[in-house]
Amino acid sequence: LELRRGAATVPLKGIDVSFHSSLLRWGVLPNRAFLEKMVDKNAVRLKALVGRWIPNLTARPFGITKQDFEEVFRLTKSVVIKGILRDWKMYTE
Repeated sequence: LELRRGAATVPLKGIDVSFHSSLLRWGVLPNRAFLEKMVDKNAVRLKALVGRWIPNLTARPFGITKQDFEEVFRLTKSVVIKGILRDWKMYTE
């Protein structure tokens, strides 16, 4: 079977599992810990990311609205996102 690029497919040699696959869920916590350690939150230019296509689990452009966070929570049940939604005003004031 030879995969071809399509609307929802980008074949990458050597990668045979979709990055949305539940088979990769085990790596979420270690990846989060790595990113929290390595990425300086103050250096992130959030406005430059909003509206851009960044591969993610929502399959839509990156956003930071409450609706965006609710959708991510719906898909992941993330305790981190749950906490942000619970204290939404603290993060948006």
